[in-house]
Amino acid sequence: MSKLTRRELLKAMGVASIGAMLASCAKSTPTSEPTTKPEPTVKPTEAPTPTPLPVTLTMWAGWFSTPTPDDAVLQEGEQRKTAFKDVATAYKDVAPNVTIEWYPTASVGQEWLTARFTAQDAPDIFWWNMDDLMQHINKGWVLDMSDYLKEPNPYVSGNAQWVDQFDQIAIDAETGPGGKWYGVCMDGVGILHAYNKDAFAKAGITEVPTTWGNYIESLAALKDAGYIPYGKGIHFTHWTSAHLINQLMWDTMYDYDTDGNKTIDGQEVAIAIQKGNFPDWDAYLEMVKLVKMMVPYWQAGWEEEPDLSSLFRAGKIATYMDGSWQVPGFVSDPPPFEVGWAPYPIVTKDLWAKAPEKVVRIQGAWGNLQYHVPGYMPDKSPDKLSAIMDWLRFVCQPDFVTALSAEGGTIPLVEGTTTSDSLAPFLQPFDRGVPYQSWNNLSSGALPTEIKRWSLYFSEDVDDEQWVADTKKALDDEVAIILESNPSWKVS
Repeated sequence: MSKLTRRELLKAMGVASIGAMLASCAKSTPTSEPTTKPEPTVKPTEAPTPTPLPVTLTMWAGWFSTPTPDDAVLQEGEQRKTAFKDVATAYKDVAPNVTIEWYPTASVGQEWLTARFTAQDAPDIFWWNMDDLMQHINKGWVLDMSDYLKEPNPYVSGNAQWVDQFDQIAIDAETGPGGKWYGVCMDGVGILHAYNKDAFAKAGITEVPTTWGNYIESLAALKDAGYIPYGKGIHFTHWTSAHLINQLMWDTMYDYDTDGNKTIDGQEVAIAIQKGNFPDWDAYLEMVKLVKMMVPYWQAGWEEEPDLSSLFRAGKIATYMDGSWQVPGFVSDPPPFEVGWAPYPIVTKDLWAKAPEKVVRIQGAWGNLQYHVPGYMPDKSPDKLSAIMDWLRFVCQPDFVTALSAEGGTIPLVEGTTTSDSLAPFLQPFDRGVPYQSWNNLSSGALPTEIKRWSLYFSEDVDDEQWVADTKKALDDEVAIILESNPSWKVS
């Protein structure tokens, strides 16, 4: 498959206006899948001032990047994570007085992090998607890193400002109120449909369906061939919504992007809902009607949180939606069939007259390497700040980001990095990278409410008009909750 240049990727994501700024910095791509993990080779061009006293930095590196403990027993298809440990070992040569201490994956979640911020004992560096973190910025939970990002990265030759290393979409992802930068984002992810090529062949499906109608037909053929056609967990409502609502609200979606950063965040959603112009309820209802067409082809237990990856590997489900982070596991420990990746089907005008018939993609800066620092750090532990920034700059060297991204199955968003052939399907062109996913953009707590509303529609014979009215009230109630902690978002 052909590879995209950075300009083409940015254009596909809907940010072509800034593509010219990066036109001279096209990413290179290896011609074949690397057989061994890339070894970090970049050394600092200027030795930074060493940290004089021993410092231990605690880091929550995220579920897909935290190094695997040496004594951990891996599950089927699970890949041992070692890249960050290798980077930390290399850092010891530069900063022998700094030790990186990893928070174990099992102990961390958003509720846990919320409690840690309240007690002011959160990790010194932590992963959290900015979409969810945005609602907490006004609480002082996140450090404004703008001044640090305007300084050079001494580990990258010729770098004048650290921020210059990142693709624009990664910069936008970390931009908060007042245009300040609240973290660094080194990579992104994509979400497609993984499918069992053997199952499709046995079902007589010779071409991967690209339209909604053909996709439903293919699911019926897979069912007739003895497969569970589609793996679905209702907790992935936000992925389904992202692909569909951005198709159905194509013409108006960016009306809500008031700050022009190509992402519709919780504040913008909350304000638009209060004004009564979000979402387009005709499109929203059409979305759940379309999804209900798929329900007969889902596995039993879709209302829960099934392990779809395991069911897929076992050959029980023929296709399901998953992310680029699964690619390394499929490469290192392949299932007994060939895996393909396909984009989400297009809604055509024969199903909905207003359908724009566009290809949308969850493809953006929601990767493994998105890191922030607690806002209380300058007051509580100012002695750690220089070491924190030096460590993060060290990590941002292209070879390290390439290795970390390859291990985590993400698309690097740092200048000078490379992407493996196995991720090629996630670099194919699309019309828009989705700026909005679901009620999850409002707050992570709102998503369970939306899931309940969808489940009700799928499981019972509900009057459409009453369902819309009840769902609108539920959304208004969620906005009221979020306004309690963000009073500045209230529309007078």
